[in-house]
Amino acid sequence: PIMCELCNNAEGFVKPDIVFFGERTPEKFHSRPGDFEKCDLLLVLGTSLKVTPFNTLPGTVRVVTPRVLVNREKVFGRGDYPLDFDSRVHYRDVFVEGDCDTGVEAIVNAMGWQEDWKRIMDARNSEYGPEGIKRMAAAERQKELQAKVAAAKAANGNVQAPSTALPAEEISNAAK
Repeated sequence: PIMCELCNNAEGFVKPDIVFFGERTPEKFHSRPGDFEKCDLLLVLGTSLKVTPFNTLPGTVRVVTPRVLVNREKVFGRGDYPLDFDSRVHYRDVFVEGDCDTGVEAIVNAMGWQEDWKRIMDARNSEYGPEGIKRMAAAERQKELQAKVAAAKAANGNVQAPSTALPAEEISNAAK
């Protein structure tokens, strides 16, 4: 395992910014329940829906809200109202088989949103482009590193923090 340079104990493993099975969910997960109650259309993209509590989220929208799963295989989730594609009474669940990019494109085409989608994607690409996206990603990594170092310093005043600057080579490569 990769160990955190800021931690002086065996628990300082570096891990991705995800919630692993058995871990507590972040507080922000519980602080926004109203989002699902207001949802007019739920898109579920690329998931196994095996991990609780995330596998219960599709069931938290209103019973009249359409739910579209874009995935390589059908998954159903858990809870009071799991996804239901095959029963005789299903009325709001749609399965779009395939990878996420292809599935979203199929939805755009089926809804007649091609012009809007093209306009949105063209604007996004002209604003950011590949170089801009790389620069933004490098800046975001820099900001995250600075926040982690500040939090470590606050938690343990005697921590010798490494430099918060990304190597110039990484920033230069990101701009290419």
